[in-house]
Amino acid sequence: MLYHYTCHHGRRGIGFSGFIVPTPSLWGLPLVWLTDMRPPGREALGLTSHMLDCDRLAYCYKVDAPLGVEPWLESRARADAPLLSVLMLEQAPGVDPRRWFVSTARQFGALDRHYGLQFRRDWGANAGATP
Repeated sequence: MLYHYTCHHGRRGIGFSGFIVPTPSLWGLPLVWLTDMRPPGREALGLTSHMLDCDRLAYCYKVDAPLGVEPWLESRARADAPLLSVLMLEQAPGVDPRRWFVSTARQFGALDRHYGLQFRRDWGANAGATP
């Protein structure tokens, strides 16, 4: 099982269909980003919101049957990406690219309605800390 974390804008885009559609990466290639991290690590996943105002860990989708997914470090997407883009992603403080997975195919995910109750409850006291 893999997971897709997203903000409220991303959740709106996924809607009721559950389809997670590839979005443009830094170098323009549309990708779906997934992880095996449960609970998520904000820095490890690169979802710190330093460049965006959204809480990119607000919602979690469970992807039970991922299609065409590759580990980021072994992916064609990484091999074809400009070196500067790869360095920007992989050398950010605290990231763990071993936990990243990508696909150019849309994925079906089920909104995890227990996610907020299980993991986000304790983050209020540590708003700036990694969960």
